Amino acid sequence: MLRPWSKTITMGIAEDGIAIATSRADSKRISTDTIAFDSADEIKLALLAHAEMLEGKKIDLVVSNFLVRYVVLPWNPYVASTQDWQAIAQETFKQEFDALADWVIRLNLNQFGAPVVATAMHPDFYDALHDASRLLGFEWHSITPAAICLLNQANAALQTWVMIAEPHCLQLCTCDTKGALHHFAVASPPAGEEFSAAQQLLARHCVQAAHAPKQTLVYVSGALTSAWKSQSQHVSSGAELSPVFARNTQSNNCSWLTQLSI
Repeated sequence: MLRPWSKTITMGIAEDGIAIATSRADSKRISTDTIAFDSADEIKLALLAHAEMLEGKKIDLVVSNFLVRYVVLPWNPYVASTQDWQAIAQETFKQEFDALADWVIRLNLNQFGAPVVATAMHPDFYDALHDASRLLGFEWHSITPAAICLLNQANAALQTWVMIAEPHCLQLCTCDTKGALHHFAVASPPAGEEFSAAQQLLARHCVQAAHAPKQTLVYVSGALTSAWKSQSQHVSSGAELSPVFARNTQSNNCSWLTQLSI
């Protein structure tokens, strides 16, 4: 007999809704409501409507970059405590994004001596996730932003840059000449212009970095796959962008997210 918490499923939350998957071949969109930073009511209602599916489960959640903000903090050997890193991250977010003082900040301090990645989510969004888990009796096994999920899969030894292309949202993760993560850059192109915006974002940061990466892996959402392939055919080289398409193309972004950690 399976223990109550032994079954883990994957959930994706994106601007175009919420999806749940138990395998790569099985992904179901359970909500088509537009999700925003502070969509607390929509998230809770969508999850409450599927209480029987979620009760007693462990859930690995992958969150769209549209709902997350990132900063990279250079390693500082004189910062000794998590509380000090948290304060540095909060101040950095305030400087870069102006108004994120009350957002929920999480740190990746797993590798000593490496740059520290900090992520921020809107407090209403974060609270909605945990309120739903308490109400329905399921457990968040992990909550992982899409960029972190894909960076963990990329081979840092290749000194690659990584870009995640979602509808209306491009996230470029750059590294220095030694392969250490350096910066997160974001662009919010209009619908249908993601491919050309990706080229422009990469070109701009190659100039700013004074060197080009060996390659830039571009993880293309299933929602963009068809348009991305079509537009890339009309580009002479396209050598800077090395697209990685989903094994099982999903027509919506939240379902594509469920495939990233399975």
